[in-house]
Amino acid sequence: MKIRKILVAVISLFMAAALLTGCGTASSTSGASDLPVIRLGSDSYPPYNYLDEDGNPTTTEITETVLVIELTHKTPDEMAADYHFTTRQNTYLQLLQDPQYEELWAELLGGFAQGGGELMNPDSTRTPTGTLQWPLPVAGTITSQFGHRVDPITGEVSSHTGTDIACAEGTPILAAADGTVTVANGLDSWGGSYGYYIQIDHGGGLETLYAHCSSICVTTGQQVQAGQVIGYVGHTGRATGSHLHLEVSVDGNRADVLRYFTL
Repeated sequence: MKIRKILVAVISLFMAAALLTGCGTASSTSGASDLPVIRLGSDSYPPYNYLDEDGNPTTTEITETVLVIELTHKTPDEMAADYHFTTRQNTYLQLLQDPQYEELWAELLGGFAQGGGELMNPDSTRTPTGTLQWPLPVAGTITSQFGHRVDPITGEVSSHTGTDIACAEGTPILAAADGTVTVANGLDSWGGSYGYYIQIDHGGGLETLYAHCSSICVTTGQQVQAGQVIGYVGHTGRATGSHLHLEVSVDGNRADVLRYFTL
């Protein structure tokens, strides 16, 4: 309990320090910045001709003001260097990054849920064709398949590296096969767009990844069984609604999840 109180105090102090040191103008020499970059510009359109209330032709010019906000990111170490952290701030930063406290930070920040480990039966309507079982106790709705699609945020055609399965927030996520957890991100809610996410190595070059979790309940290096609860469905990261983004990789190459199931 004592170390928990100390760590909570460290979080508060560090976040306050980061906010105070982050009030300057954002700049970048490597294409990255921890602060939004805001530009204000205007576009002028050709004169617009119309008739006034007396029926006489008149002309007006329309100008549209455009606000562009670019969000970029710096690593903690880059921030420490750029903002000239004091010895005390660097001590806090090292404590925040200490692997032995990773699970505690994740729990305090909301990305890690105690418990988990329960074995559940996957949905029976999604029949496996090989080594993987369905990663949910419900069928869910497949809203986006592997391959090229119209991006729901940008509206542009882009590559989609997994399969999106929509279902209720908080639905348990199940390991698709026995394996070892290689990534258990419960700290960074952006997670490189994946949000809170988990990656499992099943051996033989086969890996699975479970993204946009509301929380996770496994840690890096943990052995898991097929059907074991490893996290819960959410919409963290780059997501427009609650769903599981499931990826399968074979020898480092992403593959279509749906070839492992009969729907």
